[in-house]
This record gives sequence, C-alpha cells and structure tokens, in this order.
Amino acid sequence: MLVPGMRVADVGAGRGLMTIPIAEQVGPAGMVYATDVDRAALSLLQRAASVIPAARRAPVVTRPLARPFDTGLDDVAAGSLDRMLMINVFGFGAGTPRQEVVAQLRRFARLLRPGGTLVYHQDWLYPDREFDRPALVALFSEAGLHLTGDVPMPSHIPAQTQFFDLGFSAPPVVLRRGYILLFGP
Repeated sequence: MLVPGMRVADVGAGRGLMTIPIAEQVGPAGMVYATDVDRAALSLLQRAASVIPAARRAPVVTRPLARPFDTGLDDVAAGSLDRMLMINVFGFGAGTPRQEVVAQLRRFARLLRPGGTLVYHQDWLYPDREFDRPALVALFSEAGLHLTGDVPMPSHIPAQTQFFDLGFSAPPVVLRRGYILLFGP
C-alpha cells in the first residue's frame, strides 16, 4: 500500500510503467527514485513524468546505473525509504558472485526505514539462472532483509511455460512461475 508522502525507490524502473503511478499515489509530498541501466528508458520516464503536473505527483529523480552492482541510491539517506520495488531486476543464480549480490542487497537494506518494505517480483524462473524461492529468501536474509510476506502470483499465470531463448532454431526452455515476496529490515 502506498500513501501520500511516502519515499519510494523503483529499482530497474525502465520506462516507468510502475514509477509514474507510484509518483501519483505518493503525491507532491512524496519522493520517487527510479534507477535503471538503460539511460534512454530513464529519459523517456522523465518525459512521461513531466507531462503530469507537479501538483499531482511526487518529484521523480532518475538515476542511471554506472556499473554492475551499482544501486544508484548510495547518496540517499539511510533509513529514509518507505518502499523499494524490484520487478524482474536481478538474474540471481549461476555465475553471479554471491558476496557481491549480498553486498548490494545490504546497501538496499540500509535505505529502508524501520517498518519499510522491499517488494521483489520475479515473473519467471529460468533454469540455472535465478534462485528458487528458498534460496532467494536465504540470500536476502544473509543481507539483513527478512521475509515479511508472500503475495500469490496472479492465477492467470501458469505454473510453467515455454520460451524460445535462442529463437526457433533451439529447443524451448521451460520456465517456472516466479514469486512476489515482501522483505523488511
């Protein structure tokens, strides 16, 4: 739940599909930070936000990510965010150095105020690319973020699906339905 005046970070915001509605919900007394590796997407997000009168939305501060494991939020005051949103942001799993992921998650954790919530949503789990739910919860816990809730995936999303990762010349990859998890400090 979002209320006016909240401070929110949308990590991996892209073009702002979630960022713009969040800015409207938290209103001009709130603040929204949007980070992404795609500078062009953040530029489009800024333009979209500028169309909405400032009296109807929170300021939206965009932050391009400069390097792997950059948070884009290191200058935000510790304990100042009410919510953080991460949708399909990380490819946790094979090949990802665990210590670097934990260090990054700790930097995110320090930003949440007591009672704050980090929403982590992963649509689909690729074999050998993303952690399954128990492994992900253990990873976040190691970083000081503790599971506070589990939101059921929408019922229209099947338990698994097929994806042609390399085009139709390769066999399809079977993806498993992901999760929506809530974490707190």
